[in-house]
Amino acid sequence: MIEQMLKSLILFTVMSSLSLACQTAACWNKPGAKVYKEIEQEWSVNDQLAKKHFASLSFDEQITVALYARRCPDDPRIMPLLEVGGEEKIPTIVNRIETEPLFFEKGQLVLSLIGINRRCKCISSDPEIIRRLESIAESSYGGSRKSDSYVKLYNDHVIALKHQFR
Repeated sequence: MIEQMLKSLILFTVMSSLSLACQTAACWNKPGAKVYKEIEQEWSVNDQLAKKHFASLSFDEQITVALYARRCPDDPRIMPLLEVGGEEKIPTIVNRIETEPLFFEKGQLVLSLIGINRRCKCISSDPEIIRRLESIAESSYGGSRKSDSYVKLYNDHVIALKHQFR
């Protein structure tokens, strides 16, 4: 009995390790991975250097790195950097929300807009931005995406943004 449990535990450990290795290998090939790795290494030495590196990227590259950090290693340090100086990033973020294929990423970007709006109070009062974000959610509620939890979460984030500071 103990021998069988030990074999099962070893098999579980090996399979878990292989699964994690496959996920890690798949993540390191995604857009934003190389720059994220550079920033992560800088962060371990000097967080100000890492923040400066992130700030030197184009807005679109910042979004790519922030989404990568949130999705693959689930690093919470990067997404708040997207909010710094956020008012001028709003058009790029909204355009990126419209083009991102995955609703997890769309939702993460709406969360960054909520953070930006917390500082500037400029998004929730802009009917054009809210209309664009709502139209993405509305177009996705038809068909097979109706029960997608990420679509629902995205929609909840847009509603929260719309009603922030009202």
